[in-house]
Amino acid sequence: YEPRKMTTIGECMIENTNNNTHPFLKGCGNAMVWSDTGVLRSNLCYYPFLHRQGLERFYESYPHGTILHVVRNTSSWVSSAFRWNNLPKRWVKAGCDNGFPTNLNATAEEWGLFY
Repeated sequence: YEPRKMTTIGECMIENTNNNTHPFLKGCGNAMVWSDTGVLRSNLCYYPFLHRQGLERFYESYPHGTILHVVRNTSSWVSSAFRWNNLPKRWVKAGCDNGFPTNLNATAEEWGLFY
């Protein structure tokens, strides 16, 4: 086993998806639990359970795996996202799609509907 030279688990998932590698998390480390596997770079936006059939790929590879999705109060989440170096604008600039608002001037209400 030779670990990949990736900086994030999300980048490993992108490569595995692009190469149709099974299991989905092969070579992404040997942890039993992952958290926040999304990738956001200036030209890359990938959230495994929103993009590239990530949820389906996870289930195919780990049919008995558990996904724990924590839900926050919507207005609290929106406020936090804007305070975190204006995350919504960074998502738009990176070209996030698949339900993300695409307008740089999207309102807090629009982001709340997305959440």
